[in-house]
Amino acid sequence: MKKYITVAAITAVILVSAAIILAIALGSPTEIRGTSGTSGTTEGTTAGAAGTPDNLCSQTGRGHVYEGGVCAVCGAEEPTSEDYLEFELMSDGTYSVAAKAKTLKKFPERLIIPAYYNGKPVTAIKTEGFSGEKAYNGFQGISNPKYVYIPETVNYIGRSAFADCDGISEIIINGGEVTFGERAFYDCDGLEKAVFNCDIKSSQWLKNMFYGCYKLETVEFNGKLTADKVGTGFLGTFTGCSSLTSVIFPEGTDFIGEHTFYDCRSLETLDIPENAEINSKAFIGCEKLSFTPQESERYSITAHRIVDKSTKTLVWQRDDTPIPEDGSILNIAECAFYGNDKITEYKIPAVIESVGSHAFYHCKNLKSVVWESDCTEIPEYAFCDCEKLESFTLNGKISRIGNGAFYGCSAMKSITVPDTVTEICDYAFRECDALEELTVPNGVGVLGKNVLYGCDALKRVYIPSTVRSIAKGALENCPNLWDIYYGGTIEEWHAIEKDDLDGVTMVHCADGDIRLTVTE
Repeated sequence: MKKYITVAAITAVILVSAAIILAIALGSPTEIRGTSGTSGTTEGTTAGAAGTPDNLCSQTGRGHVYEGGVCAVCGAEEPTSEDYLEFELMSDGTYSVAAKAKTLKKFPERLIIPAYYNGKPVTAIKTEGFSGEKAYNGFQGISNPKYVYIPETVNYIGRSAFADCDGISEIIINGGEVTFGERAFYDCDGLEKAVFNCDIKSSQWLKNMFYGCYKLETVEFNGKLTADKVGTGFLGTFTGCSSLTSVIFPEGTDFIGEHTFYDCRSLETLDIPENAEINSKAFIGCEKLSFTPQESERYSITAHRIVDKSTKTLVWQRDDTPIPEDGSILNIAECAFYGNDKITEYKIPAVIESVGSHAFYHCKNLKSVVWESDCTEIPEYAFCDCEKLESFTLNGKISRIGNGAFYGCSAMKSITVPDTVTEICDYAFRECDALEELTVPNGVGVLGKNVLYGCDALKRVYIPSTVRSIAKGALENCPNLWDIYYGGTIEEWHAIEKDDLDGVTMVHCADGDIRLTVTE
């Protein structure tokens, strides 16, 4: 008797297990079933048994398996999209859609935006309509929906429509031509894949569309870009998408703008559209990037360098190739070498006529620079954060050292500033930790704000009588700077407009010394 009971029990367990496995296997969303006067539905969520989240089947612990409007496993009723979406009739007779307030638990894992509502097409996703930025939309920190499908009837997706929807991992957009507002998928931390089965009408170069989507790996553009007011292209579109490895630009791309791929550290390959304009700040932080070599009417592109032939400008460089001295490159663009860790020694030849700001910013292995260019200015933040820069040789043409030009060059022990320099701007040598002394040349009238702030090793500063003003913080937080050597008289020193000199105890003037109090 015990034998038959045991066999029966085992058989029952097997049948129940098989039923559960079958239910889980069938746990995929149903197709939209909407009819005139009602909206379509998908795998949905209803109130489950006590202790079971509303979006999970109480029997399987997984998504409901709907058949004929009820879950085949637990009997829960399938919600309609009206339970979690709100529709608004617009002046053109079509509907816009947005998240219904306080519907956090009602959203399905697979959200399919209905193509029609009350027999009329749904054509717009409202501005911030599903954005986690607004509490009343109920999306802040949610885990659902994970998959979003937008139908072919939609032709407008508003600003920040899905911003901060951290739960979305995949979004598919179908249709003819769709206009996007800026930041459409801003900071969707969980987004991994986006597919555009539509043409894109770009009103603001897809500005910041995927900003901060650090898990985004795949973007498929299966349509083309069409112009609206300002042209077609990208601007900050993939900023911070550190998992993105490649992108195929859609047909019609004519502009790759500032910060398009900022900090896309995994980006490996790109093919630049032939007629696209390239901003020099488009690829900042792309540590692994290389291009398919090509020659167009405007650009010469090799694996690690882009040159604008029309202006003879070095736009971007990621290797240590020297600048030719044959006149084929006359200008270095803003941020051209930003983050280039391949260069250790570099010469800026005499043929260079201009250098852009931040040109060598954070070139962390750069140790030596020879500046032979006839440029009269070292631009702002040109060598900022070049932490290994020890040697910098300047010619006699420089008249201005721009804001933050050597900020954070912590290995630089000395630099000879030529007598031609008449202006040393704010933060120019801030936090040059190894710098021991600086001679300010005759002709300089102002020491800029925080110009030598935080120079830990600084012991001596020579200031000429031409200086009329020492700005706030110029010599602040320099713990070893006790003495200043001033080229003018005691009377002239007192006439200088200056702030607290923070720790300096003695000023040696041409006609005597001044002992400073801690409050001077």
